[in-house]
Amino acid sequence: MNIKLVVDDLEIPVGYELLETIADRIGDHEDLQEFYHRMAQHPNPEVRYAVAYYEKLRADTIALLLQDSEVKTIERVLDDNERIAKVDEDEIKRIIVEYKNTDILKAIVNRFEDIDTEEPNSILDLIIENHGDNLELMGTIADSWDTPKHILKKLKKSKDIDIVRKATESLDR
Repeated sequence: MNIKLVVDDLEIPVGYELLETIADRIGDHEDLQEFYHRMAQHPNPEVRYAVAYYEKLRADTIALLLQDSEVKTIERVLDDNERIAKVDEDEIKRIIVEYKNTDILKAIVNRFEDIDTEEPNSILDLIIENHGDNLELMGTIADSWDTPKHILKKLKKSKDIDIVRKATESLDR
């Protein structure tokens, strides 16, 4: 990738460190969507991570970032209402099945109502089915104000007393 900063007739080559700073601070603007897409393909993971912060990303850029080799980039994409709403339901389900990373899964749990799906509860059911042994994640689901009652009733049957307590408290709200 050949990146330059051009001002009138002055041309400055941009290395990965300066590009990290530019990507991190350029701001969230719709007219920069093509720039974000190209930066999402940059070999430097910190550049991709910086770009994953922006809400004005196109759906194809989000899809590209969700394939990233860095877990923190994937988590960052999913940890925002605007971005997660642009993620295809099948992609969310793929991530739930393939990833064991608690932070990625918690990002999905915390935003599951923003996912464009016919049955939002199916997302939580799939997480419980695939990651029911992750007690921290189950605690997050049990403690959420958005968790439906039928899920809380399932979690209330847990063998872990903290999950039972959280699910009970959530049902009593």
